Amino acid sequence: MRRGLAATFASKPFGGPRGVGNGGHLNVSLWRGEHPATGGDEEGLSTTARHFIAGVLAHARGLEALAAPTPGCYARHGNWAPTRANWGHDDRKVCIRVKSRDCAPGEAYVEYRAPSASANTYLVLAGVAAAGADGVKRELVLPPSRDDEAALLPTSLPEALSALRADDVLVEALGKDFVEWYTLVKDAELADVAANTARFAVTGLDHDAAVQEAWNSLYFEFV
Repeated sequence: MRRGLAATFASKPFGGPRGVGNGGHLNVSLWRGEHPATGGDEEGLSTTARHFIAGVLAHARGLEALAAPTPGCYARHGNWAPTRANWGHDDRKVCIRVKSRDCAPGEAYVEYRAPSASANTYLVLAGVAAAGADGVKRELVLPPSRDDEAALLPTSLPEALSALRADDVLVEALGKDFVEWYTLVKDAELADVAANTARFAVTGLDHDAAVQEAWNSLYFEFV
């Protein structure tokens, strides 16, 4: 700040509502005490890891509300950010990138690529832990890698909030009071962005520029 500079973790601080934005991917490995439990079979995945990934993918639509908590986050979709609840080995275009081949068991991990830089790490980790644990508990079957028929992820914050509200597992894990509070705050933010977009448009800015200014006026200094 003394040098006239500003740092931000806003997902899309410039460039308008299209294109690549700041990511905040979450890397996870599974352990049993001091023993690694991510790697295992010929694809480098243990049975537990397969169930865990399947659980995260099963709840990926609701998790999007935590991973992409601002309207600007959704500009990232399809721009090095996932559009479907899918997975793949060392694939940076899927929801969960698996890094488990040709590495020591303790080095294997999975990368949840949906979170933007605006995401609260603690909330994302809590959601992923709950979703993965549900997959392990129910022994969910991991779908084929790079599944082009996998569920589409929400393309907007309102859609993601609806998915979170409808996900009973995530609501129970995070707490009904928290989910109600979180979604109410996000609804208020969306209303603020809409009002400011209209206000900036009146000044002569085109739509994309007005949207960017509305995002920055709310989020730039706070995330």
